Amino acid sequence: MVRLFSFLLVLFLSATLAAAAPMGAIRPRIGQFSGGLTLGYDRRKMHSIGNRLDFRRAKNKYLLAEGSFSVSESILVKGSVGFDNFTLVDYPDVNTVQTAFAGGTEFAFGAGAGIIVYESALWNLALNGNVLAHIQHEGDWPNGPGSPANADYIEWSGGVQVQGRYRDITPYVGVRLSTARISYNNPGGLADDETDQKLGVYGGGEFSLSPEWSVFLEGRFSDEMGVSAGTAYHF
Repeated sequence: MVRLFSFLLVLFLSATLAAAAPMGAIRPRIGQFSGGLTLGYDRRKMHSIGNRLDFRRAKNKYLLAEGSFSVSESILVKGSVGFDNFTLVDYPDVNTVQTAFAGGTEFAFGAGAGIIVYESALWNLALNGNVLAHIQHEGDWPNGPGSPANADYIEWSGGVQVQGRYRDITPYVGVRLSTARISYNNPGGLADDETDQKLGVYGGGEFSLSPEWSVFLEGRFSDEMGVSAGTAYHF
């Protein structure tokens, strides 16, 4: 009954929340390597650092190859490389006309760490931190500000999550502080953008298919929404 409830909770959270640069369940096993793929989508509301009333929406579609290593029974570190398709929509507020910047697909890279800080028989408490970047997105603002432009995107996040401890399912929910920045290199001198809101909740779960294979689904809601899913092989 507990497992069924956990499974339904994970499905609900993953379908209704959203994610960017997911950490996933934190399950260190000293000396263990894991590798896998993550596919995701997220969108965030941004504002110009030169004018907080000038809003934009950043959209990311990404595919990441990820690897992790358990330093101890309570600490793991991870790295990721892949590709991100980046689009930015400028709201018709300060500029009166809605325009879009299509930055195309560029190389993405990131790193993260997780640590178990408290454990009990059925649940534990973990902390995590992540950084994800993709740079050199080139495109034009059609009839918009600073056309053409070159954009770099970087996001940092840190969170605390409660995780269930069951044989085949590891559900988790948490609170995360996250911020992103878009830096421009363009002739028009377009001011950089940053996230409009930074605090959000997230949740998901990891499901063991065998001793080696697992899949996960994660979601987060803060300023905007998205979802990510992936699979991993544990050596």
